[in-house]
Amino acid sequence: MAQNKAVNLAYRAYDRYKDFKLGVHTCGLSKKLAPTPYYILNDVFKLIKKQAPEATAFVDYGCGNGRTLVQAYKNSFQTVVGVEIDPELYKTCQKNTTDLGIELHCDSAENIELPMSPSVHYFFHPFDWEIMEKVLAKIKSQALVAGPQWLVLVNPAYYENILEMGFKPEASIKKNTHLYETRLLVTFEFEN
Repeated sequence: MAQNKAVNLAYRAYDRYKDFKLGVHTCGLSKKLAPTPYYILNDVFKLIKKQAPEATAFVDYGCGNGRTLVQAYKNSFQTVVGVEIDPELYKTCQKNTTDLGIELHCDSAENIELPMSPSVHYFFHPFDWEIMEKVLAKIKSQALVAGPQWLVLVNPAYYENILEMGFKPEASIKKNTHLYETRLLVTFEFEN
């Protein structure tokens, strides 16, 4: 038990250090969200570089306070888009991404225009299946006109549903930690 507490404190300290280094404030700002820990984001962006090197756009659904968006910007995506329905989190995200050229939307995910380029779509379990299904249908349609589209799912709650929609798994990383029981990172590609 004491070891788990120490590990949790170490992860939180690392997140605060990364926030400081990046000049953002994403730790402990809201009880409404749990941002993706930086140690997981490091693995996510390594996976993206390996599996989707031609992707030029990154879309974060449920972007919260912008931690993942800042990391996408730092990883040289030409277009970075964040979608957040909560106005309070959206305002915090605006502050954290000022001057980075990140496109932000305070709206429901199914209402936004998607980039017209090969894109990575990032989900950290942001909403229920009803909305997810609409967003995935839109992503599939986008593949017809904009090229390959990849999904990155952290804690994928709808894995089987996504497979049934025609997305194919390309790679996965399983993480077992003391802070989070299991994290599964999966990229899917859909190209017509």
